[in-house]
Amino acid sequence: MLTISKPLAPAQAIEYYENEYADPGQSLGTDGVAAEGVWAGRLAESWGLQGAVTDEQFARLCDGLHPLTEARMVRHASPRTYMNFYGERVTSMARRAGYDATFSAPKSVSLVALVGSDARVAVAHREAVSQALIVLEEHVQARMGGNRPAQDTGQLIAARFEHALARPDRASGYAAPQLHTHCLIFNVTVTDGGEMRPIQPLELHRTQRLATAVYRSALGWRLVELGYEVERDPRTNAPEVKGLTREYLEANSPRRAEVLRRAEEVAARLEHMGAAGVRRGAGLLHAAAHADRAAKCFDPARVRERHLELEARFGHQAQRTVESALARGLVVRDEQDAARRALWAVTAVRDEALMCGARVDSRRLLADALRLSLCETTYGAVRMKFEARLESGDLRDVLHAGSPALRERSSAPLGAQTDMARKEARASRSKSVPSSPSVRRTAVEISAMLAEMFARGRVLEVADVDERLRAVVAASRESHEATLVISTSGKERERLNELIRRELGAGAADDAQGRTFGVYAPRGAMDGHARSRADAYIPGENFIRYGRSSRVYGLSAGEYGRVIAADITANTITVVLGGGREVTYNPARLSGAGVYRHVERLFARGDRVQFGVPIRSPRVSRGETGTVTKIDGDTLGLTTDRGHAVTLDAGDIQHLDYGYAVAEASSHSADSRRLIVSLVTEDNHASPAQRKALAALLCREDVALFFTDSIQGLRETFGMEAPERSTSAHVHLTTQLPGETAAALAHPVSPEIASGNDAASAVRANRGIEITF
Repeated sequence: MLTISKPLAPAQAIEYYENEYADPGQSLGTDGVAAEGVWAGRLAESWGLQGAVTDEQFARLCDGLHPLTEARMVRHASPRTYMNFYGERVTSMARRAGYDATFSAPKSVSLVALVGSDARVAVAHREAVSQALIVLEEHVQARMGGNRPAQDTGQLIAARFEHALARPDRASGYAAPQLHTHCLIFNVTVTDGGEMRPIQPLELHRTQRLATAVYRSALGWRLVELGYEVERDPRTNAPEVKGLTREYLEANSPRRAEVLRRAEEVAARLEHMGAAGVRRGAGLLHAAAHADRAAKCFDPARVRERHLELEARFGHQAQRTVESALARGLVVRDEQDAARRALWAVTAVRDEALMCGARVDSRRLLADALRLSLCETTYGAVRMKFEARLESGDLRDVLHAGSPALRERSSAPLGAQTDMARKEARASRSKSVPSSPSVRRTAVEISAMLAEMFARGRVLEVADVDERLRAVVAASRESHEATLVISTSGKERERLNELIRRELGAGAADDAQGRTFGVYAPRGAMDGHARSRADAYIPGENFIRYGRSSRVYGLSAGEYGRVIAADITANTITVVLGGGREVTYNPARLSGAGVYRHVERLFARGDRVQFGVPIRSPRVSRGETGTVTKIDGDTLGLTTDRGHAVTLDAGDIQHLDYGYAVAEASSHSADSRRLIVSLVTEDNHASPAQRKALAALLCREDVALFFTDSIQGLRETFGMEAPERSTSAHVHLTTQLPGETAAALAHPVSPEIASGNDAASAVRANRGIEITF
């Protein structure tokens, strides 16, 4: 998979280069390839940089100088000192040297390449990285500064370093085999006019999913050609080589086990300090992985000995798997079959998007098609079928207006499409809107409403997710009892509920007398498009609640099933129901089913909660909110916002969750007139949740603030024309939140916040949040 780091300062990048990137011991076992970097990217080719990376060239690029002439390419920004979220004085970096894009092979692939000594697999990894890096480069944009929109350039320069070892764990010091490639993407690109500009990082992260899918697709295809039997990991969608036991893979992942243990220690410590409901997510794992980690100091001979000792202990699995692949011989792939499979995959994801009325980015559609056809076709074949369908107009009702595929087909620059193209996009968008008069009116009025919000300076751009959540929490302090926080992202909404609960002190006084219940939390990123795909389900973790009965499969409304298997080829899943009965079906053929994961929630008196399913007596609608008033054993007493008293037993509680942040403003939230909305555009363009959230705003007069990750993305999502001057805002937190709230975030703050606007300014104090328009 591909992971992209936060921006590296010049000194930090040079330190990595000297101590890790160029360490010869890191290249153990990769067919003799040294760890010295090689140049990559169209920009490197145009400058005549080929072959090995030199210390001098690397240092110059980190400092924003031309690697050959030493001419200044990018102007340094002035460092800014401010008070961060934790009350500490922080000075921002004067320059971003670049971003570390790391492509990591699946563990089974690393073992057959390094322990099984199959040099062909290392070559396959290298070729897959090259393909993915080309795709990543296609979407590179230049950050133009001022009020100018970002410009597509499709050029980057990167230094590639191939490594073969993971960081050792502290307990055993075992450096496990881990084939991965660091691509240090330098923070410079060149526009069509020859202007040197820094890279727009948002587009890199938006392309991360597609680049990961391209890497995995190319790797899986090549592994099958080499004679390996490959299966798809249901959790990660990565191609895994068959023949290696789970115990052997875990024994070669001690660093991961160490990170998981440390994360649990950190979570336990935070909960002991009073931080309830610490989220066991990527942020906590990132903090645990970077805290007190062991240095990468290796004795190559000893490392190799330990690899072979563990291999012998588990019956030489990697070597036997390689022998089986060699005995099987090279497999000749049928190009016509690959083309048919590519056409099927593109058609399937298009039909699924049409079925749920969602508009997606072209990168997401391509990534979904590649995941659906893993090991059965190539990116080139999928891209060819995608282009053919795009040319025929079949994708017009699926792709959103700002999709890169549509930008490439327009001769106008980004953010300045022709009137004809803009009208066509709006017309096609209106076709996918339901026929309800109120929804039709909303779709027409959305652009005008947002334009007015922009003009009033009530739309605030905060690109960093942590900073955006803190800004939302700080803004919700004022009149919080009459404030409704809306987030269209399920992942963000879960974090906001935890943070606002801790910030307001709700339930804190009674947490000791509270009760922990097991509940079904909706699984994030499972819209109608995803629910119809078998590869979106994780066996053993996902639970399904059927909202409608089915005579064909013998399902009753309200019945639950646990996913135990997923067949990506047949697009079927197998669930086990109550009583042990198993049912296999195509998820695209059943509607009204919700996908959940089982979590624990601590409820106490005073907690704001939301109903995940309707209650018959007294009648409570799905999405309605209320307050916990009583806890008696396995039952909860609540009062809804409409004043109805409700008593829930364990069966009803399992679909209860915190209600401090919700997905939309329901008709039962009329008393919450002040709205604060966090609208994510990065990977969920024009989703039904966004349209519902915006539709609710039209009915309210006292709209407080919009927070979004990208104003440009928001305009692209709803087909709005770019203004003459940007209305982005600079958000600066001036008040430190309580320590428990800060601790619940579990990872450090990024010093960069959204860029400011020099058009006009006014300062509005809002209990700890200072907003400059």
